[in-house]
Amino acid sequence: MLVASEDEFTVLEEIELLTVDIRGYASQILVNGRIENQQEAIEKLHSIGVIQIAAYCSILLGYQ
Repeated sequence: MLVASEDEFTVLEEIELLTVDIRGYASQILVNGRIENQQEAIEKLHSIGVIQIAAYCSILLGYQ
């Protein structure tokens, strides 16, 4: 059984939050044809740091 370290769990949490946000935005587009509070959505996605998550995962997996 694999046990995730605290750092790994944080990365998984960030990915899960990103997924939830993207699903929410997709739902808004399907229902309303647009994302409400677009600027807030953009700022939120920038704050999550998707690039940092990808880089951290690469380090954990040993990819350079």
